[in-house]
Amino acid sequence: MAGALNQVMPTPPLSFRILDYRLPTVSFATDDLSLAKERLSRLINKHPEVFDDLGVLVSFEPTGCGNLDKHEALELVRSLKMRPLAVTGISAAEGEGLPRITPVDENQSKKPAADAASAKDAADDTIIKTPVRSGQRIFSNGNLVVMGSVSSGAELLANGSIFVFGALRGRALAGLQGERHATILAHDMQAEVIAIAGVYLLGEEIDKQYLGKLTQVTLDEELILESVG
Repeated sequence: MAGALNQVMPTPPLSFRILDYRLPTVSFATDDLSLAKERLSRLINKHPEVFDDLGVLVSFEPTGCGNLDKHEALELVRSLKMRPLAVTGISAAEGEGLPRITPVDENQSKKPAADAASAKDAADDTIIKTPVRSGQRIFSNGNLVVMGSVSSGAELLANGSIFVFGALRGRALAGLQGERHATILAHDMQAEVIAIAGVYLLGEEIDKQYLGKLTQVTLDEELILESVG
């Protein structure tokens, strides 16, 4: 009897599960395909090995890209050697023939901003008390707080805001689900890439006046950096 209980159950030949995969996301918020290509190319050229054959989710923001040809946008992503695995933020009509997920809720844009705030408040924040080393990828469903430094080649991802109480030398991507009120705060700004709600800024684009200083990043039409204290 004991031997029977210790037998390993066979793996079923097929199962359906909802797994919590965090896909890298290319987010469009403009009708200007040339501008999108220029911004995306600059990001890729900095670390081409990261993006080569990278499977991505392609997201279309509810404002800014209403007139964008979504099929052409996907071809742009493919032309830059990435693999679109799914798309989100498009209606059934314009997404015909595309691998569409989380269909657009036409009433979503009418919901009060408090809904997004309450959702973020309910999310779990994450506190990392050790340095984040190169190659590490840390995700938080809420805010992400790192008490140490973040090495070059490391990546911080958060649906909320990101706070680094040390040197930020890696990548920091806040507001992953489109939270435009998210912020990034670094006590020593040396980031390779910073982003809020899909709006990116490369390290080489960061004004030298902020390098090595306590810096806060917020989002308006573009990312805004300001020294704190």
